[in-house]
Amino acid sequence: QKPAQTQSQPKKEENEPKAQASTQDQKSQPAQKPAQTQSQAEGNSSSSSRTSSQSSQTSSSSASPATPAQTPQPAQTTPSTTSQSSSQVSPADSSSELSGELTPAEAQTFAAGVAEDQYGWGSTQFSCLVELWNRESGWMWDAENVYSGAYGIAQALPPSKMGTGWEYNAKVQIDWGLSYILERYTTPCGAWNHEITYGWY
Repeated sequence: QKPAQTQSQPKKEENEPKAQASTQDQKSQPAQKPAQTQSQAEGNSSSSSRTSSQSSQTSSSSASPATPAQTPQPAQTTPSTTSQSSSQVSPADSSSELSGELTPAEAQTFAAGVAEDQYGWGSTQFSCLVELWNRESGWMWDAENVYSGAYGIAQALPPSKMGTGWEYNAKVQIDWGLSYILERYTTPCGAWNHEITYGWY
């Protein structure tokens, strides 16, 4: 019987490593808890950082309230000397800015260019034009016939049909006069011949 007891003792020893292994497993389990504790700590730290940022935003918003819009100050009503001088422009100044008030020589130079460029009228036709408007107005943009009311270099009647600026703009008057001659007499020499014969064109 004693040998039988001796054989049973090793079986107990075989069970002891299992117990030791389970004990080691139990010892290894607490090592996982710090990792969970660390993740929880990180979550707590992130939540605390959010809480601190929210509290900082709340404190900043409460500490610096929105500044109300400033009421615009009314502009000073005292006009400057420059604005007065620029606003007070005489009709003569405005017309000169448009280069409308030309001297007779300037008007003839302008008319010669338009007659040749737009109508193909050379020096012969321009000579007839010079004689025609010398007799009618003296190439003066403000020439007016006191009897008929004809006005300007081309002596249009009524003068308003020359278009915008007819009162002072020599270029407007010349442009209209040349188109009128082309439509009515074909050439300036044809208009001049009619002028010589009848005293008007």
